[in-house]
Amino acid sequence: MLLSIQKVCNNKISTTSNQTKASIVGRLTIITHDNPDPKRRKGTLFLNDLTTNDSIYLRVDLFHHELANTIVQITQWNHIKLDNNNNIEWIEASLNNIYPIGNLAFSSLQQILQTEQIAIDLLANIPDVSIFSTQDLLLLNKRCLVSSCQQEKQEPLHVVGRVSSKPVRNLIPGRPAEFYIELIGFRGDTSTMIIFTGDDLLHLYHTFQTDHWYVFMYMETVAITIDNQPVRGALQFVSNQSRCYQLDKDKIKQIKTISPPIDDNDEKEHEEEGGIEQQHEKQKQLFLPPPAILRSAESTSMTTYEGIITRVIEPSFGVYELDHDVITCLFHYTDYSLVYPYRQGTRIRLSCVHMLGIGCGSTIMQIWNAPTMERGDYKTHIILVGCLKTHIQIIEFPTHIRCSSFNTRHEANPWSLSLYGPIFKECINTQADFDSLIQKLEIQASLIHKFKNSILSAKLLRRLCRVFTNKINKTTQPVFGNDWYHDIFQHEQSCSTVKTRASSLELKRYPYVSDIVKLLLEDEERTLQLSRHAGERGSSREDLRVDMTMALHNEKERNLVIMGIVDAMPDGRLYILDDTGKLPLVVLSENAQEAYDLYLGDLYRIREFELVKEDLGYQEEGGSRVLLDCNYIVCDIKNLKHVAMVKSVKRTSMSITEEVDYMKVKGFKRKHTDHENDPMDIDTNDDSQQQQQQQQDSKCDNIDPNSQIMLHILEIQPPILSYQQDNSFELISHVQAIRYPVVLDDKNNQDKRPQEVHLILSSRTTSLRYLPQLYPGCWVVLALLTNNNNNDKINDEFQVVETDKYNPKKMKLPPIPPTLIVDPDRHQLITSHPTQRMIEFIPTNLTGVYMPPAIKQIYSTKPNDRIYQVKDIIKTTPPKKSSLLVNNNNDNDNDSLPSMVEIGKRFFEDTVNVQGVIVDKGFREQASRAKGAIDTNARQIFEEFGVGTGQSGRNQLFFRVRQTDELDTVDIYMDAWNRTWPLGLIPGALVTFYHLVRKKSDAGLVMCQMLPCSYAKVSEQLDPRSEMIRTKDIPSKNLQDLIKNRKVGNNNNNNNNTIKSPDDVDYYDPLVFKTICSIKSIICVNLWWKCGECGTVVKDNKCYRLCKKAKRSFTANALAVISDGTFQARAYFDGERLVFKLLNIQDSLVDGIKTAVLEYGKVTYSSYYEQENHYTTGEEDVGEDLQPQGYDHLAEEDQELLRGGVTLPKLCRRVTSTGKIYTLFASERAAKLKKDATTMQQLNLRAVSIDSQKHVAIVKEPRIVVVELELMDPAASAWDMMMQLDNLCTYNQQVEQESSSSISSSQQQQQQ
Repeated sequence: MLLSIQKVCNNKISTTSNQTKASIVGRLTIITHDNPDPKRRKGTLFLNDLTTNDSIYLRVDLFHHELANTIVQITQWNHIKLDNNNNIEWIEASLNNIYPIGNLAFSSLQQILQTEQIAIDLLANIPDVSIFSTQDLLLLNKRCLVSSCQQEKQEPLHVVGRVSSKPVRNLIPGRPAEFYIELIGFRGDTSTMIIFTGDDLLHLYHTFQTDHWYVFMYMETVAITIDNQPVRGALQFVSNQSRCYQLDKDKIKQIKTISPPIDDNDEKEHEEEGGIEQQHEKQKQLFLPPPAILRSAESTSMTTYEGIITRVIEPSFGVYELDHDVITCLFHYTDYSLVYPYRQGTRIRLSCVHMLGIGCGSTIMQIWNAPTMERGDYKTHIILVGCLKTHIQIIEFPTHIRCSSFNTRHEANPWSLSLYGPIFKECINTQADFDSLIQKLEIQASLIHKFKNSILSAKLLRRLCRVFTNKINKTTQPVFGNDWYHDIFQHEQSCSTVKTRASSLELKRYPYVSDIVKLLLEDEERTLQLSRHAGERGSSREDLRVDMTMALHNEKERNLVIMGIVDAMPDGRLYILDDTGKLPLVVLSENAQEAYDLYLGDLYRIREFELVKEDLGYQEEGGSRVLLDCNYIVCDIKNLKHVAMVKSVKRTSMSITEEVDYMKVKGFKRKHTDHENDPMDIDTNDDSQQQQQQQQDSKCDNIDPNSQIMLHILEIQPPILSYQQDNSFELISHVQAIRYPVVLDDKNNQDKRPQEVHLILSSRTTSLRYLPQLYPGCWVVLALLTNNNNNDKINDEFQVVETDKYNPKKMKLPPIPPTLIVDPDRHQLITSHPTQRMIEFIPTNLTGVYMPPAIKQIYSTKPNDRIYQVKDIIKTTPPKKSSLLVNNNNDNDNDSLPSMVEIGKRFFEDTVNVQGVIVDKGFREQASRAKGAIDTNARQIFEEFGVGTGQSGRNQLFFRVRQTDELDTVDIYMDAWNRTWPLGLIPGALVTFYHLVRKKSDAGLVMCQMLPCSYAKVSEQLDPRSEMIRTKDIPSKNLQDLIKNRKVGNNNNNNNNTIKSPDDVDYYDPLVFKTICSIKSIICVNLWWKCGECGTVVKDNKCYRLCKKAKRSFTANALAVISDGTFQARAYFDGERLVFKLLNIQDSLVDGIKTAVLEYGKVTYSSYYEQENHYTTGEEDVGEDLQPQGYDHLAEEDQELLRGGVTLPKLCRRVTSTGKIYTLFASERAAKLKKDATTMQQLNLRAVSIDSQKHVAIVKEPRIVVVELELMDPAASAWDMMMQLDNLCTYNQQVEQESSSSISSSQQQQQQ
């Protein structure tokens, strides 16, 4: 049975010949004219009905130009009906199943090939016919090339070769069609290009297939010119003259000939003939390029791949999956038809495609679920990119007829349309290359999948994507498709589709917030182990130290763009978030107000930041490891770039038109202003989620203008966790403020005065979200929302708390100000952040009415806001006026210094604000405290609220803070069991602590304790590896001075004895000093690796307790005896940096020593200095924390640390034998006096036996803690001393001259 084309087209669904048991009859035609219909573009093969005007697109695996305009019968076929609306359909058939009408014995292909074989046999019998290969064409420039005026006389050429590439057709509307075929010779080292020009030659394009041999007859040579200059030669296929035939293996051997040799003598004779003008014309002909060229090695870099389409990913961009291994992108393969995509199961062969690798972290690759392939030690996605030189041949059609329209594939997900549609149009309009295309898709996919739930306005999100994608390669040259010469003839040098010449393409990625931690920490080159730097400037306990890692990110150094919504959460902290997760955000700023000027809820881009990971994991009593991390981002306010307004679009803000004198203002007048329209033009036709967002934003419109008050914020207490009566936990922050009445501008009477009030911000009511917008000294408006359907006023919301209720003993307590629990469902806090919706307020000052006394007292008793340096607060004696104040803008001497008045339990009277650099952080053991519900649920509370340390009983945090430019330190303690984990307080952070209370320890050391009202503000994150310390300003001191400055007795003692009491501890200077000394001896050195889980020694990279996830850490400390010529002292070195400096180990050898120690587990050296000199008496605590856990033997001589038999004892002996001079920076370590201390201990004396009968008392050597060690150059030091001496002499001479001149002048005056 035969079917007409009309009947086939009338089918409503796809069908096949196996179902109909019929053949299709029609006429094969090729469209040779311009047609605006994309379904009938020029060069397309159609099958026309014999009786009607119906036609259908025919997709075949092979074709021959002799079949054009012939009537055929197709026995095996598939009719694909893609879309009923657009009437997209086609027929798939193999050329082996196409027969001449009425003749089913031989297929059309068999008949045509048989005819061509006969024609090739006849070629061999034609006399004087030479068929050249491509390498022979290199010698034809003298024989065959002629000038433009002689082209009619040139002899035609016959060429044989293999088709290596078949570029796409150049179909420019209004111009004749043109396409090219590249031939290579038998050896494959030469190639020539054949040019086909004219619409009548379009039927030949489907004939040629890559890697097939052809012979071309009667070709002509032409020159490709650019700016009228010949750049390359080629062959021209002339219509109605040239012929081509396909060769099989047998015919290739038959046709393979060698062209007759070119006789140079004949050429010389031609040159001698003719006049001078003809010779010049011949010389011009010699410079014409030959029709063939040598192939470069880069021309073979194109890939040929054959596979089956296993998945249709995105046909609009030509993205298909082949063999479950690779994907394709045929967007720049202009012969690819969007109307007629390939179907799953089709076997295709891609010739001359670019094979590129794209990293596994690409978002668009994850969305496409692209397969991965291993390349060495990493995995990557392989993508085959088609260009203008690519050719795709269909090898086999699938047997099924399933095919889904790419226009309706994503009807269930409208976001997919917004993902691909705009990019497709944008790349078509801008002629984007593949690098730009895939980058635009990466941006579009990342932003939509990051923010489709956070940014509920689809129109806003599309606009945001368009802003970023439009920035990609705006000035890329050359533009795709505008330079066919380079794309076709010089493709090995440049390709306008794929600009990169590397085998992989690195995309600028927009990672999810949930992937930032893993993505940055896996790059070990950019990570810094802060724990290695902690404690190197003083003593610390390794087992209680927090393991901290910092990863640096700079957008300019890596192709990562970090974007997210910056908003506050119910725990009162800032976060950067998207649809995948959130990370706490610490914003650094020099000005305290800058950090509060963020537009919360808007989209930001972080250009540079530090990612911090604090490991708070611990080991449970059962031995299992609890993994607990605190990850957050630290960035400067300058590196936060505002990208788009999201939530702040509908937000209302306030502004005060005049400068406010808070001591005189009595209220405010409100100006009524009309709200401006939304500048972002939010789409009102969004889905229900977008309407919900608009309803939330509309709260700003429901502010009651008659129920508003102005608040001046005085103090803000950090959030404290409390346990409520309903067995729940709640974070609460108390805010102290002054309330001022607000009236409309047409009302001048104000019957209320300023009053102190308290605001309570709670995590239960989510009002802690307002906390990041508040700071002491700011002005905010508190308004009542009108959607409560009541007539309440804002002042009625405040409640007076009766103190008698909480005072059963009737103690005299100050009254509690009116208090308000802020509820965002009822109240709205309006800040001064500039927005499009602004309300103006005018202050009204007092006229003859005095400020209420209570308000005056509040402003007059505000805490001291001065910020001191560390050196100012660690002194235990009243110093002179400080010159190290951070902000010394008060001329009052008494107010410039912290109070030295002590109150009970060694506490000082006033609280202080201290600025310094954190050098150490860890946990400290705390005195027993009754455990409550917070301790019992420590881990749950940390994961939910970020409060505490995550472990019950681990309640106190320790910080060692160093002066900004010197080495003096102070210890600060914080009770963290009910407070949020302090973010940003890591080594290298420049921090200001507010409201610290000072305390003097038993050893006379000043330390600080954080109160519930204390808080810390990080202003800068320094690199702990490259801090600048002004060592020249550190005072020098002799070791003998440490003994002289000690207080031997207490003059105030009633018994007038010389024995010190335990309270008398002011006998040493806590400040850091420097001294020039030598290493007398090394008492002990400890090097070992410790398990991060159980604390035991790690040997051979294995923990003795078999911890599965053991994170080892290297520990080093040492004790040495130093001497400066005046006295000796015992110096304690903590940290690998100081210990390796002591041992004179070069930086290049450190890793080798640490690897050797890992093999032994622990290496310890101990000398017999103490026993020989009767150094210890068994009653001191020096070196108590130097021995590693479980160690009970000395270092052996065979424990080799370096090659050549270098052991730890040899290194220690080498240090003492070299006699090098050092500049040592240290602080004195005080001795702890016990209540039952003996007289000798209180006098810092020890008994030393001279012989068996006599004992003498000697002064104990002072103990110091080393914070820095520098090797001194004796020659340079000598020159410095000589320069100082010379300067001193010069100064003395000037003083003598001035004094003599003054004496002589006074004598002259007396004589007069």
